[in-house]
Amino acid sequence: MRTDVGWFVLDFEGEPARPLEQRTRATSALKDVAGMLRSFGYASRWVLSERVDAEAEALEGAARAWEERNRRAFVDGYLACRAR
Repeated sequence: MRTDVGWFVLDFEGEPARPLEQRTRATSALKDVAGMLRSFGYASRWVLSERVDAEAEALEGAARAWEERNRRAFVDGYLACRAR
């Protein structure tokens, strides 16, 4: 995520309760793509949850726009790499 002071990584789907072997096993790339797209939604909702109600309501449209813009950019980037 990009913030006013730089970038940082959030792991919304680390599933630390699952055994390491299961978490590191190779799976379909489309599962990873779906998980990443879902993470954009988690991130936008997490930011809103940290705000007071009035502020969260005021930022909801921006959060949705951020989520959609990043989902679109991610899919466009994924498809561009697949086309090579």
